[in-house]
Amino acid sequence: LAQALAQDSSLAYHLAVLRLSRTEISAMVASDDDRGGDFDWDALEQEDIKVSPVFVCWYSGGISKDRGVLMMKPLTDAIKWRFPQVDTLVLHFPDTYNIEGTGKEPWPSYVDLLVSEIDKEPSRVGRPLFILGHSRGAAPAITVSARLGSRV
Repeated sequence: LAQALAQDSSLAYHLAVLRLSRTEISAMVASDDDRGGDFDWDALEQEDIKVSPVFVCWYSGGISKDRGVLMMKPLTDAIKWRFPQVDTLVLHFPDTYNIEGTGKEPWPSYVDLLVSEIDKEPSRVGRPLFILGHSRGAAPAITVSARLGSRV
């Protein structure tokens, strides 16, 4: 088990999903390994952060950036509480980023900016994404999902 954990950090995640505690997993490692269960939990947590998804969301249109973030706060707080390894990010509409214009012309620049916002924090680069768009937020959510493909 210790060797499997060392080779595949997602295994610990799956064991955690099965509701096994660190103590139970350490006992399993100790019985399977002559190292006495000296498993590096801190290293595992760093690996978990790398493979944990980032929850990215957009609020509905017609409200300010601050009210949009406030609207999504119960959801993002619940995610952070239940899944502390999951980062959350609330993104905004083109006017918030000073992208002007109408129709399809400014859209590619807006999507480029959204992708750069998602990966702005080095710890989020390349991580899987869980994307939600509420109402008008569905348009950028769908477009970003299409752009980032396998990360979503």
